[in-house]
Amino acid sequence: MSVASRGTPSVCVLWAQTPKDVILAAVKEVAENQRSIRPVAEEYGINFMTLQRYVKKYEKAGPNEGNKISTGYLRTRQILTPFQENELAVYVIECSRIYHGVEVG
Repeated sequence: MSVASRGTPSVCVLWAQTPKDVILAAVKEVAENQRSIRPVAEEYGINFMTLQRYVKKYEKAGPNEGNKISTGYLRTRQILTPFQENELAVYVIECSRIYHGVEVG
Protein backbone atom coordinates (compact mmCIF):
# COMPACT_ATOMS: atom_id res chain seq x y z
CA MET A 1 0.00 0.00 0.00
CA SER A 2 1.43 3.36 -0.96
CA VAL A 3 0.66 6.72 0.58
CA ALA A 4 -0.66 9.50 -1.64
CA SER A 5 0.56 13.08 -1.35
CA ARG A 6 -2.19 14.05 1.11
CA GLY A 7 -1.48 11.20 3.49
CA THR A 8 -4.43 9.04 2.45
CA PRO A 9 -3.58 5.46 1.54
CA SER A 10 -4.28 4.34 -1.99
CA VAL A 11 -5.51 0.78 -2.33
CA CYS A 12 -5.16 -1.44 -5.35
CA VAL A 13 -8.22 -3.67 -5.73
CA LEU A 14 -7.81 -6.97 -7.53
CA TRP A 15 -10.99 -8.60 -8.79
CA ALA A 16 -11.30 -12.19 -7.64
CA GLN A 17 -11.89 -14.84 -10.24
CA THR A 18 -14.08 -17.32 -8.34
CA PRO A 19 -15.05 -20.25 -10.56
CA LYS A 20 -18.71 -20.42 -11.59
CA ASP A 21 -19.19 -23.91 -10.11
CA VAL A 22 -18.00 -22.68 -6.68
CA ILE A 23 -20.39 -19.73 -6.79
CA LEU A 24 -23.27 -21.94 -7.87
CA ALA A 25 -22.54 -24.47 -5.09
CA ALA A 26 -22.52 -21.68 -2.49
CA VAL A 27 -25.73 -20.20 -3.89
CA LYS A 28 -27.49 -23.57 -3.74
CA GLU A 29 -26.23 -24.06 -0.18
CA VAL A 30 -27.93 -20.80 0.82
CA ALA A 31 -31.08 -21.03 -1.33
CA GLU A 32 -31.91 -24.72 -1.04
CA ASN A 33 -30.49 -25.64 2.39
CA GLN A 34 -31.64 -22.40 4.06
CA ARG A 35 -28.19 -21.54 5.48
CA SER A 36 -27.07 -18.02 6.34
CA ILE A 37 -25.11 -16.11 3.72
CA ARG A 38 -22.13 -15.03 5.83
CA PRO A 39 -21.04 -18.48 7.08
CA VAL A 40 -21.47 -20.00 3.62
CA ALA A 41 -19.52 -17.13 2.03
CA GLU A 42 -16.69 -17.63 4.50
CA GLU A 43 -16.73 -21.40 3.94
CA TYR A 44 -16.46 -21.01 0.15
CA GLY A 45 -14.08 -18.03 0.25
CA ILE A 46 -16.49 -15.61 -1.42
CA ASN A 47 -17.34 -12.07 -0.32
CA PHE A 48 -20.74 -12.16 1.39
CA MET A 49 -22.13 -9.28 -0.69
CA THR A 50 -21.12 -11.08 -3.88
CA LEU A 51 -22.84 -14.24 -2.67
CA GLN A 52 -25.92 -12.24 -1.70
CA ARG A 53 -26.09 -10.74 -5.21
CA TYR A 54 -25.94 -14.19 -6.81
CA VAL A 55 -28.51 -15.63 -4.38
CA LYS A 56 -30.92 -12.86 -5.42
CA LYS A 57 -30.27 -13.65 -9.10
CA TYR A 58 -30.82 -17.35 -8.42
CA GLU A 59 -34.09 -16.77 -6.58
CA LYS A 60 -35.34 -14.35 -9.23
CA ALA A 61 -34.55 -16.83 -12.03
CA GLY A 62 -36.41 -19.66 -10.30
CA PRO A 63 -35.36 -23.25 -9.63
CA ASN A 64 -35.42 -24.35 -13.28
CA GLU A 65 -33.30 -21.47 -14.61
CA GLY A 66 -31.05 -21.10 -11.54
CA ASN A 67 -28.13 -22.97 -13.12
CA LYS A 68 -28.00 -20.37 -15.90
CA ILE A 69 -27.19 -17.33 -13.76
CA SER A 70 -24.40 -15.25 -15.23
CA THR A 71 -21.23 -14.68 -13.24
CA GLY A 72 -18.58 -12.03 -13.63
CA TYR A 73 -18.84 -8.63 -15.19
CA LEU A 74 -20.50 -8.19 -18.55
CA ARG A 75 -19.42 -5.64 -21.11
CA THR A 76 -22.11 -3.02 -21.53
CA ARG A 77 -22.83 -1.04 -24.66
CA GLN A 78 -20.49 -3.16 -26.71
CA ILE A 79 -20.79 -2.16 -30.36
CA LEU A 80 -18.08 -4.19 -32.04
CA THR A 81 -17.39 -7.88 -31.64
CA PRO A 82 -13.94 -8.83 -30.31
CA PHE A 83 -12.98 -9.89 -33.85
CA GLN A 84 -14.05 -6.50 -35.26
CA GLU A 85 -12.12 -4.69 -32.50
CA ASN A 86 -8.99 -6.63 -33.41
CA GLU A 87 -9.44 -5.90 -37.13
CA LEU A 88 -9.92 -2.20 -36.40
CA ALA A 89 -6.77 -2.12 -34.25
CA VAL A 90 -4.74 -3.78 -37.03
CA TYR A 91 -6.15 -1.27 -39.57
CA VAL A 92 -5.36 1.77 -37.40
CA ILE A 93 -1.82 0.56 -36.73
CA GLU A 94 -1.24 -0.06 -40.44
CA CYS A 95 -2.60 3.39 -41.35
CA SER A 96 -0.43 5.10 -38.77
CA ARG A 97 2.60 3.22 -40.11
CA ILE A 98 1.85 4.25 -43.73
CA TYR A 99 1.10 7.92 -43.00
CA HIS A 100 3.68 8.54 -40.25
CA GLY A 101 5.57 11.75 -41.00
CA VAL A 102 3.30 12.87 -43.87
CA GLU A 103 2.38 16.54 -43.58
CA VAL A 104 -1.13 17.67 -44.50
CA GLY A 105 -1.64 20.97 -46.33
